[in-house]
Amino acid sequence: FGASVAGVDAGRQGIVPVSIAPGRSVTVPVPLRVPRRPGRAVVDVGEGLLRLDVDVVRGGDEPWSALERKRRRLGYEAEHRQATELVASVLPPGGRRRLLEIGGGTHPQLAWVGGHDVVDVDISLPLLELGSLWFAARAPADVAAGLAFLCADATTLPFDDGTFDAVAMYATLHHFARPEALLAECRRVVGPTGVVAILCEPVGATLEEPDIIRDLAKGINEQVFTIDEYRRIAGAAGLDLVTGVLAGGSLQAVLRPAAASGETFDVAVATGVVR
Repeated sequence: FGASVAGVDAGRQGIVPVSIAPGRSVTVPVPLRVPRRPGRAVVDVGEGLLRLDVDVVRGGDEPWSALERKRRRLGYEAEHRQATELVASVLPPGGRRRLLEIGGGTHPQLAWVGGHDVVDVDISLPLLELGSLWFAARAPADVAAGLAFLCADATTLPFDDGTFDAVAMYATLHHFARPEALLAECRRVVGPTGVVAILCEPVGATLEEPDIIRDLAKGINEQVFTIDEYRRIAGAAGLDLVTGVLAGGSLQAVLRPAAASGETFDVAVATGVVR
């Protein structure tokens, strides 16, 4: 559930965790207590800040029930290592594969899968230049030889359809304003038997976390999605779950091409203006 709220008082950080200038709008995730029975209900956001009439309907099966679920989240290094091992485990055996990493910056993780050709795409040219220097000077020769750095917009990749066997991104998807557009482009550049991996992604229903508030204050686009929202985003892009792990608040998911759901996210679920 998201409500686009304009002009919220900076003092009401329980609703919006950063100051919002007049005339600007943001999408705010709002946790709700859902009535036990279907029917008509009223949602009161922020003690009268916004009131909405909604229809409560009976839910379906648990989204992405095939996910392995664990309570504890690994540390940063172990989590990224697990993510890379997950990608390696779903690659077809034998032969040199073509891999694409989105947002790898200075240090693309896929470079360490080994024995494959890797392209690291990032929007930051300085990070890519630094990465190319580091790998040329410090990485094993076979790793550096199979790695290329490319500055490009990930939503309009300069590759033909079906160029890659796998596309992966680490803690990247949630920074994109239109994550479904990014995933649709990733689906385009993988072959019919290829996979798209979204790794180390935050899972939750609120932006009220110290690290997120810090990044928002710096102007970084931060978003947090529930598992059902990740499922819907992937479905809109024409991708479905193959395998994955949900550990604590972190998602590792490998997706395969499927029929697109047709869902779009251009219109907010509900909108309101503070008066």
